[in-house]
Amino acid sequence: MSNERLSIAPMLDCTTRHYRYLMRGITRRTVLYTEMIVDSTIIFQQQQLAPFLRHDFYEEADGGSTVVQMGGFDPDDMAAAAGLVCDYSGAHYSEMNINCGCPSAKVVGKCFGAKLMLEPPLVRRIAAQMQRRVGHCCPVTVKCRIGADDRDSYEHLCEFIQEVRAAGVRKFIVHARKCHLSGLSTKQNRNVPPLQYAVVHRLVAEYPDLQFVLNGGLTSLGQVDEHMGLTSLGHSDEQQQDWGLPVHGCMVGRAVYTNPFLVSHADTKYFGASSDPCLTRGELLERYYDYCGGVMQEGGRGSGLCDANPDELHEVLDGRGHQDVGSASKSSDEGKVKIGKLLDAAKNVFHSCKGVSKYRQRLKEIYSQELRRSRAAGGGFVVSDHEGGGGEGGPDPVRIIQQAIAETISPDDLDNVPQE
Repeated sequence: MSNERLSIAPMLDCTTRHYRYLMRGITRRTVLYTEMIVDSTIIFQQQQLAPFLRHDFYEEADGGSTVVQMGGFDPDDMAAAAGLVCDYSGAHYSEMNINCGCPSAKVVGKCFGAKLMLEPPLVRRIAAQMQRRVGHCCPVTVKCRIGADDRDSYEHLCEFIQEVRAAGVRKFIVHARKCHLSGLSTKQNRNVPPLQYAVVHRLVAEYPDLQFVLNGGLTSLGQVDEHMGLTSLGHSDEQQQDWGLPVHGCMVGRAVYTNPFLVSHADTKYFGASSDPCLTRGELLERYYDYCGGVMQEGGRGSGLCDANPDELHEVLDGRGHQDVGSASKSSDEGKVKIGKLLDAAKNVFHSCKGVSKYRQRLKEIYSQELRRSRAAGGGFVVSDHEGGGGEGGPDPVRIIQQAIAETISPDDLDNVPQE
């Protein structure tokens, strides 16, 4: 089981393989999660798993850990999908995580995500089937809420934990909010229900044989330190006792997606590494440019390249686009390189820098212009070598990023080592 003292939460359309590669230039040890991958997607796309899973493999050699998060409700399908991932990746993934916390209406409508919290016996069967199929490869863990709808008491949560523990699950990542399966949007479910951190700390005390990772509302490493007992909680003794024992780890989500350098010193701080990568933004991007070249070549050799409709581009780069869970296994674009996603992973590299808003805007505008120009000319996608200014043809992600930087960002911000 991975040492999950600090992890980055799975976020749909955010923690893509491109984002995970970029983040490994900032932190080698922080545990990363894939986006939630629906079991049917894995089963129907089993010949094209690379777009979801490739480029994670080197991380284990460098001491990092990546967890595959899966969504589904059928024990046989979840086990089959987990087996396909295991067969594809060998032992490169540290864990397989069952999503029992996603509040998305589309996910809940398919009877998984947070809705599974209403059916602890079903989650036990899913976990047990997965353990039997992939237990030799990696452990199975669960990410959940502290409750859902009217099953929101501490007793209900303990019933869920005990049921799933019976299947051999030994780690729970707990978002310290309940989930409203109807009446609140996905975004509202991340913010409206009150945080109840004390509930997760209580679980640590009452289930000493299990590991609990705290998720929800964490925006700084100072908060992480507090919940892990690394600094004083800043409360009176009576209040501090309410928290219970420190949690085993913390999971940060939107805060680190917005500011990737929040975890720039995590390797030494939480994992005992002798050093952190400490790359400048320019060095980080040069590394990412090489990666983009490899991805484009991969697309040119294999499944082809694909781009968003220009009218939908702003949603892609603003993070407002959402995977259609119901059609994920049927999309004709599966397995294709989506250039907008390559740009999306790099949009927050200049967080807090002067000109960052203009940089993001120019990424959208330049991409949209190149995409329309290419389509108007009837041109195909030509992969460039990224050394001589790029080739002619379809949008070149490296050229787009470089042009946006040249127009909006100071050279000093490229040469500085960002601080958290």
